[in-house]
Amino acid sequence: MMWLGRFGILFSLFAGLISGAAMFLLYRFGGFITTGAEEQDRALFIIVLTAAVIPAVLNAYKDVMYHHHFITRAQETGVFANVIWRISHGLSQVNWMEATDHRGIHWQPALYFFALLYRAAPLPEMLLIMQAVAVYAAVVYLYFFTEKVLNNSRAAFFISLAFALSPYVTRILQSDFHLAPFYCVLFFAFFYYAESSMFLPAAGCFIAAVMLREEAPVFLGLASFFLWTRKRERVWFVLGAAGLIYGALAFLWFIPGYNARPQEILQLIGLNGAGLTADKLLQLLVMLSSVLFFAAVPSMAALLIALPPVAVFTFIHRGGSVDGIYLFHSYYSSFVIPAVFASTVYAAAKLTDSGLLNRTGAVNVSAAVLFMQLGVYCAFYQSRFAAAGVLLTAALPFVMKKIPFHWKAAALAAVSLAVYLPGYMAFYFGDFYGKHSMPAYAVTGVQKAISMLPSNKDIPVITNGNIIPHIAARKYVIDFDERPDMAALNPVLAGNFREFYVLGFMKFKKYIKKDPVESLDNIARAAQKAGYKSETLLDDTDAKVLLVRFYR
Repeated sequence: MMWLGRFGILFSLFAGLISGAAMFLLYRFGGFITTGAEEQDRALFIIVLTAAVIPAVLNAYKDVMYHHHFITRAQETGVFANVIWRISHGLSQVNWMEATDHRGIHWQPALYFFALLYRAAPLPEMLLIMQAVAVYAAVVYLYFFTEKVLNNSRAAFFISLAFALSPYVTRILQSDFHLAPFYCVLFFAFFYYAESSMFLPAAGCFIAAVMLREEAPVFLGLASFFLWTRKRERVWFVLGAAGLIYGALAFLWFIPGYNARPQEILQLIGLNGAGLTADKLLQLLVMLSSVLFFAAVPSMAALLIALPPVAVFTFIHRGGSVDGIYLFHSYYSSFVIPAVFASTVYAAAKLTDSGLLNRTGAVNVSAAVLFMQLGVYCAFYQSRFAAAGVLLTAALPFVMKKIPFHWKAAALAAVSLAVYLPGYMAFYFGDFYGKHSMPAYAVTGVQKAISMLPSNKDIPVITNGNIIPHIAARKYVIDFDERPDMAALNPVLAGNFREFYVLGFMKFKKYIKKDPVESLDNIARAAQKAGYKSETLLDDTDAKVLLVRFYR
């Protein structure tokens, strides 16, 4: 992304929003958006689904490729792969990376479902692919949910295409595995079944979603209260109350760490609130405005669906302390972005019901969201190819004015992808990949070292954080590059193990401010002091890879 001083990102985002608004006006007054939208148009759904499959496949491929090039990390994919493997083997969720039971950090019963799958195929690649599929499968339910609420297929086409090509959705799948992305599809499925008066499937989606993470029951509980205000059916009130009670139990009882730390949470809220300086707060508002402008129509939907996740992930989860507003740069968007899209749909429905919008007006709202998403996308991932795509998009209303809408929709989806793909490819397969991937000369050396580790899963291994996800199917693994040196060795000493292995890649990633050689020397000296002898099994100076066995 291009930075132009302190307010560079704001400049880029404003430019993106303005270009998106201008594009919308071209389409609106160029005759592209027309009246007479069909209530159910499956051809439009097929076009959206086809468009969504492309980023889904790309993201799945990208995440697996990143994993094979050692970009996935210990504290993300490594922790989940290790905890899931431990559960699948009847062990507790205690893991050395978090230095505690995982349930003391996050309450995620859904891990047991993935553990069942892991018994058959203990592969991080499987988790990464499932995650990408879950995010973009949300497009299916978003389309039918929007069509149901607005009774308008064209509005559903625009809003679901906007979600599929949103930069915020892309950022959910930055590089690592989490459970939160599965919330996207379950969230929209819940609303679709609720609006279709199918309580049991809706309740099933609700239950599955709240198992993903401790915040989910709070967000969905409040969303269920909204459905109660909208549908006046008591079951939604009961479901919402159950969600809030379960969420309170998760925070105050199930998670041991939260029992004794309410004061720390308040301090964290204050710290992040103070970190939201004027320019960062303005940046947050600008980023949100591409969707939330429409979701902010005064309504119970904005209050109960959109506001809670925006507030939580701004003031609690490091929103004020990370440049660029963290909630849009990671899996936290899994909770925020579906909420603001759903609120946008309900805002359009409220305006339509009140007579302020007609059927075409609802389509206009949805189309404006799409074009603003594309404009912001160009701001995120600037490239001359994306600019060419924008120009091609601008020409469509004039070139295709008298062509049937289905052909227009297909052409729009194609040129929208032409805007999306160049920036995506340049960033994720260029800039980001180049900065974070392990050098090609080291990959073979690390893979050889991994193959030399003992088959006995009870023997501990200390290694780099980006190697952890590849050896997470072991009982005891810990990274040494993102923690004090002795913090990596202490669990081994405390467990009085007869032997352990150290696998070190001698060149850390750029964001780690430690000398790997010095760290491993410190660990070796401390181990020798504790009575361990050492045996070097591999010292590949070309690949900068070292494998040492310590024993006594």
